[in-house]
Formats: sequence, structure tokens, C-alpha cells
Amino acid sequence: MPHDRALQEAVLAELVWEPSINAAHIGVTAGAGVITLSGHVENFLQKRNAEKATARVRGSRRSSRSCWSSSHCP
Repeated sequence: MPHDRALQEAVLAELVWEPSINAAHIGVTAGAGVITLSGHVENFLQKRNAEKATARVRGSRRSSRSCWSSSHCP
């Protein structure tokens, strides 16, 4: 879906722009306006900041989170 592709690119751009996280290890998928983040971050604060950055992107209805790393899984 073209909208999902644009949304995915917008989220990736927002993650790269956010200085408090390293976006190189974060994967982003989009489907029907739902963003799913996956990958590895160094700590819980980076995970939370990635989620906040995703929420700032216009058009994303909600964020679905998968496990980021074994030390940060719920």
C-alpha cells in the first residue's frame, strides 16, 4: 500500500532525526496505519524515545511493539 510505504519512510526519518537513539538497529514495518518497531536498543530509555518518535509521525494510528532485545522483553 502506498500510504504504508510513506508512513514507514516517515517513521524511519523521524527515528534518524531523534538524537537520543541509534536508529541503525531499529526495524520499521507498516500495515494499515499500524507501525511495528523491532530490533535492538541499548536501554529502556532509547526504546521509549523510539516509541515517542513514532507517535509524532502524522498518520500512524498506533504503534505495535515487538521484543527489542532479550534484556528488555516484558
